[in-house]
Amino acid sequence: MTRARAIQNKIRAPQSDAPHAVAATVSSVAAANSEGYPEPPAHAKVTAAERPFWDDIIRSRARDEWSRIEVVWAVQLARVMAAIEALQAELAAGSYTIVTDKGWPATNPKVGAISQLSTRQLRLSNALRITGMAVGDPSTIVNNRKAERQAEGILNKAREGDPEGLLAL
Repeated sequence: MTRARAIQNKIRAPQSDAPHAVAATVSSVAAANSEGYPEPPAHAKVTAAERPFWDDIIRSRARDEWSRIEVVWAVQLARVMAAIEALQAELAAGSYTIVTDKGWPATNPKVGAISQLSTRQLRLSNALRITGMAVGDPSTIVNNRKAERQAEGILNKAREGDPEGLLAL
């Protein structure tokens, strides 16, 4: 090796993870623009009342983190959350107590139903690992979710600046 070549090798910039970071960003942007989040399977329908809960649940994790069985569990969780909301609305319009046939005051049965549904909601949330804490390698999971949300933000800003939809994202 010549002396000039040895000097070039010494001053060459160290290898970085920049190509990997760029690839991850491109992958996140592609995912944000691709088919989207999983939809409920054909055998597990989501009603209009359950849909807002479904959307929030399914967006709590990155797209590629959902297995097929977890998508079904997400449907069940959306159902439970919608049922809790419906019962709480009924309870708010009524009373926490009722009068029995014998004239005694008693707790409204809807209170117990809400409690049972809340327990089921917590169990499904734990099964889906969407309890507010990342499970597994937190740095990887959190970074993937952050990159996906940043990519969605970039796409949304690009779409806002292109009201006619001329950009092919």
